[in-house]
Amino acid sequence: MRGLSPSPPPAAEELFANLNANAHAARTEGWLREHKESVQSDTTGAWKTYTAGQASKRSMIADAITLLEPNVRVAYADLVDSMETLIKGDVDWDVGKGGHLDRTDRPKAVTAMVNRRGGMLTKEGMGAGFGEGMRDWWRSLQPAERGDDQNLAELLDPRADMEWGSLGDARGYKGAFLLVWCMMHWVKFEDMTGWLPVAEDMTRVFKAVQSAREGGGHEEEELGAAKRTGKRRLQQEGEPMGEREGKKAKKASEGRGGRARG
Repeated sequence: MRGLSPSPPPAAEELFANLNANAHAARTEGWLREHKESVQSDTTGAWKTYTAGQASKRSMIADAITLLEPNVRVAYADLVDSMETLIKGDVDWDVGKGGHLDRTDRPKAVTAMVNRRGGMLTKEGMGAGFGEGMRDWWRSLQPAERGDDQNLAELLDPRADMEWGSLGDARGYKGAFLLVWCMMHWVKFEDMTGWLPVAEDMTRVFKAVQSAREGGGHEEEELGAAKRTGKRRLQQEGEPMGEREGKKAKKASEGRGGRARG
């Protein structure tokens, strides 16, 4: 029909798909190399324990990214990186008695992880409903300033000047690491429904907590948000069509989970 642009031939669609797949694979490989390379021998504090050995906890967390759909891997990488920023500032991996994240609504399987100072569990050891339990626990950890809605998407954005309670106080294997360790278990063993909203909110909170530890306040948070918005707009204006389609696919995948099909 005159006036309508013809649909791209299947070969072109396949080319775009292959370009996207190759770009995602390259980014994943680069991130994995960075997170699995050896660290300097003079590393100290919690970071030293976290990165120690060939089968380090850092390496185990990094490897889980390959289990995810390509359009969910960015969220996972952001989550891990924001946690690592926090743990680099922790003096000790094991802070001794106390210092736990609040236990309200905490899944039972997390107790076993804590008792082993970040131990790996099996699928059987996870028990049923771990993902839903993680979502409820994460929601219970949020400060009152974010609101009382049970839907994470409806909560106010986290800020450094909020009362972060145990989220701000917990260090080493009892803090942000433990939460990401749980999210990794969710990726490995649980249905992925609901994982992405928790991961993205967790990343935002980790960044707010880091800002609080550095002495940042409300004005700094607003400035950072403005910069991120401008950067995102520039990225969208300059990105190729295939990248835009990939971002649309991400939203469509959120409801059905994001683990890669084996």
